[in-house]
Amino acid sequence: MQYRPMPNWIGAAIALSTTMGFPFILGLVRAFHAATRATAGDMTAMVEVMEGLAQAGQTGSQSGVPLMFGLVAEAHQALHQPADGLGAADVGLGISAQTSQGFWDGELHRVKGELVLAAGGAPQEAAQLFERALGLARIEDAHSMELRAAISHGRLLAAQGRPAEAHDLLRTVYDRFTEGWDTGDLVAARALLSEFAG
Repeated sequence: MQYRPMPNWIGAAIALSTTMGFPFILGLVRAFHAATRATAGDMTAMVEVMEGLAQAGQTGSQSGVPLMFGLVAEAHQALHQPADGLGAADVGLGISAQTSQGFWDGELHRVKGELVLAAGGAPQEAAQLFERALGLARIEDAHSMELRAAISHGRLLAAQGRPAEAHDLLRTVYDRFTEGWDTGDLVAARALLSEFAG
């Protein structure tokens, strides 16, 4: 695993939250930083993720927590722990339903679909989750989340021998972008469009 230095904004957020006594923000930032390390393969970081979430949870606030559980789910996926990831995605969706924080539901469904596939689950179940993710992202007008859902669904379609459908789905979403061409998701989408076109 390659060492990844702490981004400046995370260090600044931790210092400010500590100085000003903002335990909720401090907990979320700690969890976010640890989740990014876990996603990069640092298996020890998951303990810090949960400690950060517990610290934030002690304040009683749940603002932004569904997003954090999406990051936890992705970290478990990167660490090849799909069962734990599915549990984290379900917790995130549950908190979202209880607190009306539905903006991240599309991303939670997308990650859940990826985890279903990683766990050896039915492709049809994953496809339904990806379709749900696409629909929710469109309702929220969240183009980046829609692109991520289209990438996931497109990969599944291509794996099922349906590259033309995968291409059309991804092209429809990709063509709405007018900037940010060097971002990871758009770079991945471009590569997949070439692959799907064969």
